[in-house]
Amino acid sequence: MRWILLSVIAVVFVGFVLPSVLTTREKPVTTTRDRVPQAGGIEAAAHRHQILSRRRTAFMVLGGLALITLVAAIITGSFALLMVNVAVDLALAGYIAVLLQVKQKQAIARPSPDSRTHG
Repeated sequence: MRWILLSVIAVVFVGFVLPSVLTTREKPVTTTRDRVPQAGGIEAAAHRHQILSRRRTAFMVLGGLALITLVAAIITGSFALLMVNVAVDLALAGYIAVLLQVKQKQAIARPSPDSRTHG
């Protein structure tokens, strides 16, 4: 049981804490205007890359936790760990739903290249 808890803590640490410690900022962000770059340009691409990287990290951590808790529940036969696994699975499903909703909103906000040429 102890190794399961340590594994979960390690996954959370590697997924969330370590990347924020390793990244450095050249200038501090003071306003929301500084935080959201204008469309186009290198800054917007870097900002998008940073957002996608955070989303990927969160997805991998939730997926890792789901796998670890499932394996731990199977190995130990613990009903409590199975319930933890169900909770993590629900969190992962909710996160995927939010990502799909964001993607859908972005697709609606951004017209397709075909609609610009025919309009």
